[in-house]
Amino acid sequence: MYYTKIKRIILAFFFLITWSCTDREAIIDSLDTEIDTRSIQFKYDKFSDAQKESEKMKRPLLMYFTSDGCGWCLKMERDVFSDTTLQNFINENFICSKVYLKRPAAAMKTKDYKKLNKSKLDFMALYHIEGAFPTFVIFDTNGKLIKKESKYMDVQEFVQFAKDGL
Repeated sequence: MYYTKIKRIILAFFFLITWSCTDREAIIDSLDTEIDTRSIQFKYDKFSDAQKESEKMKRPLLMYFTSDGCGWCLKMERDVFSDTTLQNFINENFICSKVYLKRPAAAMKTKDYKKLNKSKLDFMALYHIEGAFPTFVIFDTNGKLIKKESKYMDVQEFVQFAKDGL
């Protein structure tokens, strides 16, 4: 409990510093995402493009944050994203975007990690997204964050998470 309070205070402090020192639109425009159309259709290489498509198609935006070396992410992709019923539901109801953070061989707190992922980390700080993977975030068509979850979910949990975000 004590750890959680300190974590929240640190995140709030980091958010205030980030918010006051950066241009929100510049952060959003600089976020590169990954194209991956193997199952769930993560089709956009820029967050701003995905956000525009969300507004145009009147469908919420589902973002998936992952990183190399994330065993739970690989398990989600292998066991959950491979479910065709889930794929159809997500692809029909959401615009999807995938954010892939690169990790150097050394620990994640290194300067290399921060340099490799600057725009992604800035974006995550802007929306209070923790650095745990996998993380799923749903934005409404106006770009307002409406739901987020940082954990492995089985097919039923993931469908429920998505339905709650509609």
